[in-house]
Amino acid sequence: MIGIFLVGLIIVIAEALAPLWPILAAIVGMYGVWCWIVVPATDARAVERHDRQRHERARREIDWIAMQARREMIDAALNHTDVIEGTAVEVTER
Repeated sequence: MIGIFLVGLIIVIAEALAPLWPILAAIVGMYGVWCWIVVPATDARAVERHDRQRHERARREIDWIAMQARREMIDAALNHTDVIEGTAVEVTER
């Protein structure tokens, strides 16, 4: 009994929506574009932005460590203390 009611309801809804099929097709198309193009592109840009920020942060940290090491080597050379072999830089008088 309930099955016949559901089939009848589906037929009535289909007849009511039949004149609106271009609008429904447009809505379904826009939903498809949103789910398969817009959202993945936005996610890809967010991942790229995060990776770029991570890379810039790592680059700044590497540069800071290199600057500290250079300062230490210059100070060691000026004070005539031990400088790790192979890491010395040319030191000019200040």
